[in-house]
Amino acid sequence: MRFGQSFLGMCVVTISLAFGASLGEAALIVIDDDRRIHTAEFGTQAPAPGASLFQVTAPTATGSVEHESLLSQTVFWGDLYVYADGTGGVGQSVFDVSFTVDVAMPYTMTGSVSYPPIGQAFLSDSVGNIQTFPNSFQATGVLLPGVEYRLFLSVSEATTNSDGAANFYFAVPEPHGVALGSLLLVSVLLARRQLARREVS
Repeated sequence: MRFGQSFLGMCVVTISLAFGASLGEAALIVIDDDRRIHTAEFGTQAPAPGASLFQVTAPTATGSVEHESLLSQTVFWGDLYVYADGTGGVGQSVFDVSFTVDVAMPYTMTGSVSYPPIGQAFLSDSVGNIQTFPNSFQATGVLLPGVEYRLFLSVSEATTNSDGAANFYFAVPEPHGVALGSLLLVSVLLARRQLARREVS
């Protein structure tokens, strides 16, 4: 990873941890983090235990698999991508996180996902409810304490000359004083993405 991208990535993690540690009010509580990518060449790659930011790109002989996502106490954010050149399967990019909350709170979620079978997205809970998301979505609801939730998005196995993508923003209301932290996080993420695009071009 180049210095500019590495430095900005460190900024994201530092800001996220600093503001996350300051929260003493209601928040998203991660139970299981199964974010990952998988390719035949590189096998399965996953974030380090407890990592907030997961960013990886795996170019393959027949395409590419990418994953960038962030977990904080008020926001889950992700950008998944696969590309195949038409000569074979590529792999899979997955956001799969189980979580709970300690008090009832509303949530909002926006994003988009490629059509099945390449793309899949849903929010399920331990009570038995499941909400699947279409190609472009905007959802709201209420999270309840004592219930385990699973947020799942995946793009995989693009076997023709095509690509698949999923991106989303899942958020709960921020405790007073944390809004600035979220603005900084978004600013750093956008700056890092712009830097990556300049380096590619």
